[in-house]
Amino acid sequence: MTYRAEEHLELLKPFQRATVEYVFRRLFTDVAPTRQFLVADEVGLGKTMVARGVIAKAIEELMGKVDRIDVVYICSSQAIAEQNLKSLNVIGSATKPLNTRLTLLPLEIGQAEGTASRPINLISLTPGTALDLKSSLGTSKERALIYEMLRPRLGIRHRGVRRVFRGRVADANWIGWTDWIRSQPISPDIAKAFNAAVGDDFVRRIQEASELARANKSPDYPPELRPSAIIGELRRVLARICVDALSPDLIILDEFQRFSELLHEHDEELSPEKAAAAELARALFSYSGPDGLCTAVRKPSSEAPALVLARAA
Repeated sequence: MTYRAEEHLELLKPFQRATVEYVFRRLFTDVAPTRQFLVADEVGLGKTMVARGVIAKAIEELMGKVDRIDVVYICSSQAIAEQNLKSLNVIGSATKPLNTRLTLLPLEIGQAEGTASRPINLISLTPGTALDLKSSLGTSKERALIYEMLRPRLGIRHRGVRRVFRGRVADANWIGWTDWIRSQPISPDIAKAFNAAVGDDFVRRIQEASELARANKSPDYPPELRPSAIIGELRRVLARICVDALSPDLIILDEFQRFSELLHEHDEELSPEKAAAAELARALFSYSGPDGLCTAVRKPSSEAPALVLARAA
């Protein structure tokens, strides 16, 4: 498969194209490339178009050198993501950009793994849904996915385990979610890595909580067996596994000033939830290659370069 960036660069104004060429060179082709580059400009001067050009150049550069190209776009809200993905989509209508939660990547990547026409992925994440884990229970879709990946090891299928995982969803609706998830392709690599990260002691905790829930509709759970605590921990484990699975080749942070706290290394003022999000964000931005998850070397560089977009002060 060949890819030409020129058709996308032709749409840029001269000063935008000059910026693209310089940013691309500093990120990818210089003898001593930088790992992060900040483009700060006034509103309306086309930072998103610059990002579009850098994406196109990066795809052209990486095509044939890696088995799959993942471009990650991070912005402050899903509404902005949906709007800007239309401008950033340089991969054509055959490949739909993914606007998803980090913990749902096993489904997205599972679908992509079975599709030969998806060597390029443009994936949109927002801190509020992808990185912020303040809602311990997450969504029904997340819980059903986690349950399905762990189900063979749990060895139980009674109402107790359903009560642990279903959250506030009615039993009939939860069964509908698990049936739907079971019909979807789930990335076997992510499922394997997730199960390896969830030790046998954790599985026994789930089993014990399930037996309590089976015996009593409103059990007095010990703190470590509360469903919210169990699900919250499982979501954090899965999110970290998904960072490795995502394997970004280029990361774009839009409106950087809105969530710069995610990059703070030692900010004691952050809430526990924000600290968890910051940990995941730093893991994403400093990604240094797969650790036993994939067999192929994904990229020639040691870290995914990041293009940071921000309004000029």
